[in-house]
Amino acid sequence: MRSYHSHALRLSGALFVFSLLAGCGSFVLSMIGAGAGAELSQHRNSVATRTFSVPFPEVKQAMLTVMEELEIRQDSTELRESSEVINAVAGSRSIEVEIETLSSTMTRVSVVARTQYFQPDAATAQEIIAQTARALGMV
Repeated sequence: MRSYHSHALRLSGALFVFSLLAGCGSFVLSMIGAGAGAELSQHRNSVATRTFSVPFPEVKQAMLTVMEELEIRQDSTELRESSEVINAVAGSRSIEVEIETLSSTMTRVSVVARTQYFQPDAATAQEIIAQTARALGMV
């Protein structure tokens, strides 16, 4: 009998805590993500991002080298106000890489990878960022 009451008490306590957090889900997730994502940020839409304390030309060259090494075929490039977007293909995945100048010594990279059915592929996006960091000697 004691075991049943102990189990019921734990369950009701857990339900109480979850009910308190129900309205604060995004806050809790952001707190968890803040600790885990200091180096690499991952958003709900599977965009992997990282800011490098390296000038734009060096980051772009590293990215192009990584894309060649990983056999990611570049399809097109689009110039924007403070960034460049590279559209590419790797196997059945479409890859979009945005390299953005934040300052003369800081560059932000965002990568989105999607399957042929438009499903996000966070692992591929993260790996491209990780390999770019390696190419820049930041690992």
